Amino acid sequence: MRPFPGPGSRVQVSPAGGAEPVWSPDGTRLFYRDNAGRDLFVAKLDPARAMTVLSRRKLFSGNFDWDWDIADYDVSRDGKELLMVRFPNEDQEIVVTTHWEKVLRERLRVGN
Repeated sequence: MRPFPGPGSRVQVSPAGGAEPVWSPDGTRLFYRDNAGRDLFVAKLDPARAMTVLSRRKLFSGNFDWDWDIADYDVSRDGKELLMVRFPNEDQEIVVTTHWEKVLRERLRVGN
């Protein structure tokens, strides 16, 4: 990583490289995947000290969707939860519902 806008030099966050970096909302943690995409790590940072990496730890491993260019996960606004896409089994499908509150209200009215 590199301070923006400069000045400042590059700081290596992951000793073995990584992909799909996502910042925590408060800017003190950087989540990233290993180069194989199976492990998710978090680096704790100190922005006051030129983005110093204070610690790194593996959060978990899993068969989650991943891409080199775009993160296939996100961090909640409060920084306490992660949303990840897991590869479905062949007999499963992924369903995304937008405006779910409206859909739920409509379905509840049908039963009444």
